[in-house]
Amino acid sequence: MTTTTLGDLLARTDDLCRKLRDSPDPVPLTAWESFDATAYLLMRELVGPARTGSRAVALSHAALCRVRDAYPPPLRGAATGSVGAREAAHLLDRPRSAVIANIRKGQIPATWDGRQCLVDVTNLPSRNDVRPADPRNPEPLSRLTRRLLSQG
Repeated sequence: MTTTTLGDLLARTDDLCRKLRDSPDPVPLTAWESFDATAYLLMRELVGPARTGSRAVALSHAALCRVRDAYPPPLRGAATGSVGAREAAHLLDRPRSAVIANIRKGQIPATWDGRQCLVDVTNLPSRNDVRPADPRNPEPLSRLTRRLLSQG
């Protein structure tokens, strides 16, 4: 049995990035869409549910949320589960206030969990043809995407 360190994974990711950058082959749109969906899922996984407890934990969670919120509006095919109004606004590429107004008008179905409105992403417009990276795909961007997931 061998052990892989985080340093090994980062080095391999760096190598894959260089190969992708130096490759003259065009990257198909579907590969970019898959990368986008997978990167966004990884960020959602890293952020996880809001943490409570110490101030340091709350601040680190807030910093991760800012990174996720700064990500360009992702393709919505891979998002699953329920999200708050802020993430729903991000997925729709609309202001949070507009999404909250639509929830209040009943135009976006939502439930109240005692702290916030939760929107089931299946109630949002999406592209069902976008999927996270396939582990068997040999394309460089797909391999890089899988490497990102293995580091998360």
